[in-house]
Amino acid sequence: MRKTKDIPENYYQYKLKVEFFNKYIPSTQHDVKTLFRHMAEYEKKFRKDLHSFTDDELKVFLVSRKAESVRSLDNTLSTINKYINFCCEKGYVKREDNPVKSFNYKEAKMQLLNSNTSEYALFTAGEIMNIAMGADNAQDGVVLALLFEGLNNKKTFQELINLKYKDVDFDRNEIHLTDRTITITPKTAKLITNAYTQDEYLSVNGDKVRRYKMEKAGFILKGIRGEKQVKPERISQAIIRLAKIAGIKNLRATNVVYSGQNHYAKSLLREKGVMKGFTRNDLRETASRTLRYFGIPVNSNAENNFLLRLENDLDDIKPEKQTAIIDRLKRDKMLVKDLKKVYHNQCQVCDTNLTGIDELAYSEVHHIRPYNEAHNGSDEINNCLVLCPNHHKLFDLGILAINPRDFKSLIHIDEENSLNGKVVEFKHEVDKDNIRYNYKEIFLKRKIQVTN
Repeated sequence: MRKTKDIPENYYQYKLKVEFFNKYIPSTQHDVKTLFRHMAEYEKKFRKDLHSFTDDELKVFLVSRKAESVRSLDNTLSTINKYINFCCEKGYVKREDNPVKSFNYKEAKMQLLNSNTSEYALFTAGEIMNIAMGADNAQDGVVLALLFEGLNNKKTFQELINLKYKDVDFDRNEIHLTDRTITITPKTAKLITNAYTQDEYLSVNGDKVRRYKMEKAGFILKGIRGEKQVKPERISQAIIRLAKIAGIKNLRATNVVYSGQNHYAKSLLREKGVMKGFTRNDLRETASRTLRYFGIPVNSNAENNFLLRLENDLDDIKPEKQTAIIDRLKRDKMLVKDLKKVYHNQCQVCDTNLTGIDELAYSEVHHIRPYNEAHNGSDEINNCLVLCPNHHKLFDLGILAINPRDFKSLIHIDEENSLNGKVVEFKHEVDKDNIRYNYKEIFLKRKIQVTN
C-alpha cells in the first residue's frame, strides 16, 4: 500500500483510508482529506472507524460539521456513504449496517445545518424591492422580484428562463404559468416592463463598463451574445452582484424564495384573521397553499420543512401557541423517521430498498386513512405504512389495500394480480379501524368506479 502524507498514520483503518483516498482524482482529494481530518476527532472520541458509527454517532458528527448549505451537507453525506460502501466491499462491515442507509437525512437537514447559515436569512418585501428597484440592470432586479413573488428556482431557474412577456396580464397584475397563476405587485409589473424594454445589458467591473446587446425573442429575461434566452449562470451571477452592491452577504436565490413563501403565508394567515390564535390545521392548510402557489410538490416533508422555517418569522403570535404547534411538528417528523428506521427504508409490500444516485436509502410513509380534512386521518404511526413510491401510489389510488378480514394480506383491484393474498410483514401496530375505513371508503369506491 502506497503511503500518502495527506493521511496521518494514526487514523483508524489507516491503510483502508489511504486506498479510498487514492481512488479520487487530485482535484477532489482536498475535500476528502478535510473530511477525514475532522472525522478523526470523532473516531477517537467514539473509539471506532466511521464505518461502524451508529445512527446517533453519525448525527453528532454531522452536526459538528456545521454545514453552511444543503449542498455542502449532501456532499458530506455522499462521501461518507461512498466510504462506507467501499468498506463493505472490503469486508469490514455489512452493507445493511451502513448508518447512512437508515439515516433519513432529508428529514434532519434543518437540524444539521448551521443555524447561522445563509439559508436561514429572511428578507422583507420592502428589502427585496429596494434592492430590485435599485439595480443597475432591470434584468437583474426583476429576478429578485419574481422569485420573491411566486416563481421558483428549481431546475436551474427554468420558470424564470422560459417566462415570456405575453404571460403577464398587466391589467390584473398576474402572471400565467403553465400550472398556476401568481399575483404581482405594481412595482414588479414595472420592473418586468423595464426589463423587457432593456436593449443593452450593462456589465460594471470597477471603473469599466461593458455593454452587451440583448436579443429580442419574447422572453422577459433576454439572452446576450446571440443567445435568445438567458443562461442559468447569468441569473446566479446577477443575484451575487446585487448582494455585493447591497452589502448583503446572505442574499441567495434560495432564501429569496423562502422569504417570499413566508411573506405569502403570513398574508394568508392575516386574511383568515388567525395570526394571534391559529390552529394546527390553519398552519397545514397555509403550508399546502403556499407550496402550491410557488409550484412546489406538496408532501409531509415539504410542509414540515416549510413550517419550521416559518415559525421563526411569526413574531406577532402568542409564544405558547407557537411553541406547542412547532413541538408537535417536530414530533411528527420524528415519528416518521423512527418508523422508516424500523423497516430500514424497505417497502412493506415488495421489500425494495430504493436508493438514489448517491446510494442513499429512500422510502415513503403512506397514511392508511388519508391524512386530510376529507377523511380526517391521523398522523400517528398506527395509521402508517412504509412503502416504495410505486406501491405508495397504488394505495393512494385505491388500487391496493390491506384485507380487513385478516389485517395482514393484500387485496388488489385486479383479482388476477399476483399481489392478491400476499402477506405484509408488520413490525408496528396498525389501527384496524383505519384498515376497515380504507377498504370501505377508498378501495371499494375505486373498485365500483372501475367496474362501472
